[in-house]
Amino acid sequence: MRPASAELDASVARLKKQLKSESFNSSYEIAETTAKLARKIITDLKWKKIQVLISYLKEIYRDLRDEKLTETAIACNVLLRIIKIVSNEDSSAPESSEQLMSGMMQKLDLTCDAESNQEKQSASRASKMRNSYADCVTEYIDELENSSSNIASQSLEHIHSNEIILTIGFSRTVGVFLQEAARTRSFQVLIAESAPSFKGHELAKSLLDCNISVTVIPDSNIFAVMSRVNKVIIGCKLILADGSLISSAGSQLVAQAAAHFSVPVVVLGAFYKITPTYLSLHDQEIFNTLSSPELVLPPRDVGSTLTRAVNPVFDFVPSEYLTLLISSTAGHDPSYLSKLIFDLYPKLE
Repeated sequence: MRPASAELDASVARLKKQLKSESFNSSYEIAETTAKLARKIITDLKWKKIQVLISYLKEIYRDLRDEKLTETAIACNVLLRIIKIVSNEDSSAPESSEQLMSGMMQKLDLTCDAESNQEKQSASRASKMRNSYADCVTEYIDELENSSSNIASQSLEHIHSNEIILTIGFSRTVGVFLQEAARTRSFQVLIAESAPSFKGHELAKSLLDCNISVTVIPDSNIFAVMSRVNKVIIGCKLILADGSLISSAGSQLVAQAAAHFSVPVVVLGAFYKITPTYLSLHDQEIFNTLSSPELVLPPRDVGSTLTRAVNPVFDFVPSEYLTLLISSTAGHDPSYLSKLIFDLYPKLE
């Protein structure tokens, strides 16, 4: 008998549809929704053995993994993390007196009445495990909610008075990080506008509301101003297993300019953005999305029908351009990612 109900299958299908249609407004929203679905699976799925629960979660993970990386990676990361949490909780649970008694009863080869008692004890233990795992996932959801504030709490360790900070586009995490530092430090922020989306203007507005000195520059001026910059701080879409990034278009240009002038590049990203996947610049079809070229080159400006314009949404930023990755707990060297992935996720098949 299939352990999942029609309602659970419908909830999983709904998540897949939302991911594919990009209905979520942020990576955090994807992570939170996926974690709440996993908690619902733990409480509603018909399972008595932990292997049944983990198998169902892995089945969902494999289905999502086959889709486009940037659409489903956050959800996959959260599922892997919950599988690891559940596995650890199961292995750390001490053998109860009920289990010991059950084992003794088996050895003594007692009657059918004893076997009935054993089934009741097994059902009682499964119920306790279900509640315990659900509580663990609830704690994990609280961690997700506090990820941004935990990263922001480290801002004073990295931003000093009178510095010039450069960033690009819009990132909620970067905005909160800079706003937290501005409570006690005075500094200037240069924001590359990230054409053709011009999301840098959105970040500039949020920082100006907090009385932070902000200057918005065109992307073409990034290299020209980099020699005056003390530090680059950027957000990201995904952090790959080797420390490289999938980030908003233009981030690679910023990182290359910073490397030329030996300016440190600091990346902000919660744990749920770390994905156990290796990619290269040549894997554009796997991770990138092409937006409408009309934003780059309007039809009225096209001089020939042979003109081809490309408007990628993301950039691949190699780890050698990055200085520090700041997660929810501390800053890490990009080379440290393999250890983090070992701690965060179960061993993949």
